[in-house]
Parts: sequence; structure tokens; C-alpha cells
Amino acid sequence: MRKTPSASDDPKLLAPCDVARMLNNHPSACIRWIVRGVRLKDGTRLHLNALKVPGAWRVAPADLDAFLAAVKADALVRPDAATVTKARAEQIAEMRRELKEAGYA
Repeated sequence: MRKTPSASDDPKLLAPCDVARMLNNHPSACIRWIVRGVRLKDGTRLHLNALKVPGAWRVAPADLDAFLAAVKADALVRPDAATVTKARAEQIAEMRRELKEAGYA
């Protein structure tokens, strides 16, 4: 969730370019995580908490750690049958039939 800062830049806060450098990523990816978030396996979106300061974003190291832990935890979760929607289950079944017909299964 985006927060409004109560003071100007805190030296402990990270700029998107700092976060990107730490994660070997592009700064626009960090801004995208703040603004649009990332889609989790359950369909919800997780946003990187950040402070909006005039002309820039700032991320607290603790917020970055929590975001990365949540994304990692979501990546490690295997979807069970209850989380797969009926439409997606039908798509999967159709793909498996097509693969079998093509000789891949």
C-alpha cells in the first residue's frame, strides 16, 4: 500500500534504483511493483509498500523484505485442486487432449 510521508527523505529509505541494483533488476520493475503490484496465484495483487515523496518513490528495507518474502512464499505454494477454477481446469484438460492427439503424452 502506498503511504504518504510525514517528513522528507529518510536516509534509510531506498530509491527504486537502489532496490533494482540490490535485486539485479530494472528500476521500472520496482515502480511497477509499487503501482500495479504483482499477481499472486490466488488472483490477488500484492503491492510493494512505498512512500511517495515529491518526484520520487522511497521504499523501507523492512517493506522490501516483507514483499520479497510474500512473493517467494507464493511461488513455493503449489496450487491444489480447490484453487483451480472450473474454466482453467477445462482449459488444462483440453490442452492435455491436444497434446495426446499430437503424440506428446
